[in-house]
Amino acid sequence: MSNRTETMMKRDPRDTSFVEFVTSMFEEESLLRLPLPNVESILAARGPEAYGPEHVFGVVHDPVFAGAGPFPPVVTDERWVATARSLIREEGETQFLVNLLCVLRESFQAAEAGIRAGGNAEKHDGCEPGCSP
Repeated sequence: MSNRTETMMKRDPRDTSFVEFVTSMFEEESLLRLPLPNVESILAARGPEAYGPEHVFGVVHDPVFAGAGPFPPVVTDERWVATARSLIREEGETQFLVNLLCVLRESFQAAEAGIRAGGNAEKHDGCEPGCSP
């Protein structure tokens, strides 16, 4: 564990200096020009006929398939982590993280849309006819 992480773990999150400390962590990092995501969440697609390679690639990036959020797990945590590690080696940390943020946002937006449309978030897979994320 890094010194920075140890310092953060010792702080009380209710303390205003904790918020300042966490904020300073983001400010200290040099800002990168991020690549564009090259994935899309399969949950954001408008049905199987709309799936493209970017959706298939999105599946292996998306932790909702390991049970994140309101979704039931399709793969084990161990399998998802092993696949993620492989993707990080293949495409690099920055691209992987950009893709991860992209599919998480899209998947959670799809879940919210399913809930607003009267769907059950626990069973929502984003692929039912009429589902509109």
